[in-house]
Amino acid sequence: MRRMTSNRLLVGALALVVGYWLVGALPIWSGYMNATVSGLLLIAGALVMASWGKDAYQVVKSGVVEGPQLALIGVTTIAAGSVYSGAFGLLWAIAGEPMEWLGTPYSAFGRYTMAIGFVLQFLSPEATAERFRPPRWYYIAGAVVLIAMMSFALGTRWGDARTADSAHRIADLRQSWLASCAVIGNPRTMRYHTMASPYRGQLSMYDQSGEEKPCFASEEEARAAGYRAPG
Repeated sequence: MRRMTSNRLLVGALALVVGYWLVGALPIWSGYMNATVSGLLLIAGALVMASWGKDAYQVVKSGVVEGPQLALIGVTTIAAGSVYSGAFGLLWAIAGEPMEWLGTPYSAFGRYTMAIGFVLQFLSPEATAERFRPPRWYYIAGAVVLIAMMSFALGTRWGDARTADSAHRIADLRQSWLASCAVIGNPRTMRYHTMASPYRGQLSMYDQSGEEKPCFASEEEARAAGYRAPG
């Protein structure tokens, strides 16, 4: 215990982790905090790549990969994933944290890259100049199956929740649009629909080109735009 408490690096790292979770539990957490963490990822990854990236490139170029060299490639790969994730997080914060950016191949690329780097780190002690001996196959197969099962279960749960939430938001947005627009034009039929139109409730917000259907303040305005009353 004494040795552990005298290790300043370990104590400092634990303090940072505890501080992170304490801040995350407080209402002060905001997009600025997300941007700060993303900035740290970007800077830390860039520093590692600047320090070891050239050496890793020379190893890849030479084609001679031993245990330490594989570990070097792994560290650089993790740093590259960190740079990507940090840059993506900053752009996401600048763009106003759009939800449609999340859960996409672009948002996950940095994590996948770091995962590959960690696999290389795991394999590096088993690599030598004469041969490459990976860990026992059933360890890898078991880990892959476990990760796949967890990812499927969590992805299905989160995907269903996000789909349901998106459906509710779209329905609410459409109802608000129907209630606020006095006269709606339908570009496909070139007819307009007032609040009293029996076909109004069947209208979608967008036309076939993806554009929002025109909204007019009065029937006169709709007729001036070339629309006719429903027959």
